Amino acid sequence: MNELNTMGAEEIHVELALDLLKNFTFMTFQALLDVAGPIRTMELSRNYFKNHGEAGALNMQKRLGSPSDLPGAFQMGKLVLLWQRRDFVKTVRPDIMYWQNTRCLFEQAPPEFCLLFENVTTPAANRAICPDYEYVCDKMVTQGDPVCSGRGFLRPGSPYYGHLDQLHELELPNISKEEIDFWTIQVLGEEWVMCTKALLDFDEAEKVIVLLYQRVERYGRLKALELKKEFAANENDIAIGKVMEGLNSLFHQVGAIKCSTSQYLEKEIAECPFCNAPKEMGRQFEAFSKGICDELDPRWEVVHTQAMCDGDERCIRVIRKKAKALTE
Repeated sequence: MNELNTMGAEEIHVELALDLLKNFTFMTFQALLDVAGPIRTMELSRNYFKNHGEAGALNMQKRLGSPSDLPGAFQMGKLVLLWQRRDFVKTVRPDIMYWQNTRCLFEQAPPEFCLLFENVTTPAANRAICPDYEYVCDKMVTQGDPVCSGRGFLRPGSPYYGHLDQLHELELPNISKEEIDFWTIQVLGEEWVMCTKALLDFDEAEKVIVLLYQRVERYGRLKALELKKEFAANENDIAIGKVMEGLNSLFHQVGAIKCSTSQYLEKEIAECPFCNAPKEMGRQFEAFSKGICDELDPRWEVVHTQAMCDGDERCIRVIRKKAKALTE
């Protein structure tokens, strides 16, 4: 049986949001890779991945109420495994914690993305909470290994040295599935932002952007029918409008319809997690929307007459029939 058939509507929407955010992130990173090459891409991305780890660790620590020591690092690690949807096993010795997993949100990521996350983001997160704790990832599925695996070590001078086995059953505070889902979406959204920023730091960014928009538009065409099936079941509805409303919900964007006719739909969006993101992310979303329109009904278009990522106070999204279509 298809796994989606066993899910409720809300769970399907969460998985759809994760799928979209993952692909936006990976397409952005891959476009930079294809133009700049792996070495330059990793140079441009390294500080963003490092800051991502440090800030994420402090946010998790605040949420968990964990101390700045090894128990805090272990709790943070467990939370990361939850939001990454990792299917993992672990073994613990008095001086080493070893883990491996065969399933992860990043299993389709570009290999260089995983190298940065495991060798820059995760160690930076651990150092932010417990400087005595060192982490090494020694295998990765995206590098061709059958599993991902890593080891955590304690420096000999640590008061916990020789006692890792006393910590491996440390429980997380009570965190609901809904909160884990929310965290996952927020973290993936941040990774999309930081990959976009790394792209913009490249001296040939325009060349990358052209390639990226083409790929995102094609992705919109590929996802259009799936999104229509999920959000526009009523054939009397304007399918594109329903799909865009569904995407607003997936990405936690809040707003209200200001005008709606059979040929024109205007919505004001007052809250968006990407409101301070680079404007190129809004352009990516427009390219994605264009692909959706081209597949569902090329007589329609989606434009943003105002956008918060362009410095406006709100986003104004317009779904309308193209001028040529109005005269047909």
